[in-house]
Amino acid sequence: MVLPVSLTNGTNAVINSIVDSTSLNDGVPLHWKDQYAFHAGVERRLLESTVLRFGFAHANSPVPSSTLTPLTAAILSNEVSTGFSYGFRPEANQTVGQSSLLAGEYDNSSVHVGTQSLSVGYSFHF
Repeated sequence: MVLPVSLTNGTNAVINSIVDSTSLNDGVPLHWKDQYAFHAGVERRLLESTVLRFGFAHANSPVPSSTLTPLTAAILSNEVSTGFSYGFRPEANQTVGQSSLLAGEYDNSSVHVGTQSLSVGYSFHF
């Protein structure tokens, strides 16, 4: 994997004279590898709209030590999470008469959406 670097409209005369331009296109070879991940969790419904959750996730680091930087430190490998949620779904409706979108495929249609959620969660990465 190569991280593309594209700089434009440079105003530093010294740097512009070195690269002979006000822009620079480069790439940083990161040599990242594929990552695998495993996620497992359980969920227990306490009431019709109340849920308790617990989960665990593990993933290998895709970043080799030779190209690790603080800016690309995607090295988290383990996570434990817990949560509690309460959901309420009032419905909202909206109808389209004549659509101003191309071809009018949404003329005389309607949309019904109903979802709201309050969640409390905790995650610990290690």
